[in-house]
Amino acid sequence: MRRSLQQCISEEVEYQDAAIGQDVLDLMVNIQVWGRDKYELANFTDDELAPAITAITMRQGQSAECHDWQERLRQELQAARAAHQDIRVPLMRLRLRPEKVELAHALWPVLLAKCEAELAAGTPTTPVLKVVLEARNLATRFLYRSARH
Repeated sequence: MRRSLQQCISEEVEYQDAAIGQDVLDLMVNIQVWGRDKYELANFTDDELAPAITAITMRQGQSAECHDWQERLRQELQAARAAHQDIRVPLMRLRLRPEKVELAHALWPVLLAKCEAELAAGTPTTPVLKVVLEARNLATRFLYRSARH
């Protein structure tokens, strides 16, 4: 995919009677992924997801506080992780409307606190934080390179 994107950029630049070096293409096209898991399951533990999903469930007017429901939620999350499924799958199995935007809002404070702690400790491990840091690094390198020319 990276080579294909670089080729498209190179061809477009050549079409405009210019040239672009491989070093610039390498800075411009950088693909980051966090593995086979989808966003929520890649970046949050079950202990982080469960309270947010429970709160959403209760706002949807369903009972979610009993031990059996909590256990089933965790089983569904583990099954989704094992199969590398989207978070919508366990939510639908629990008969919840998959409100990913609402889930994102509920998880934002968790993500922010986690990222701040990892940055303070100098040990970024959350996949989305690693992608953001790499993007910042690439932008800095690109701006530095542009300023030199």
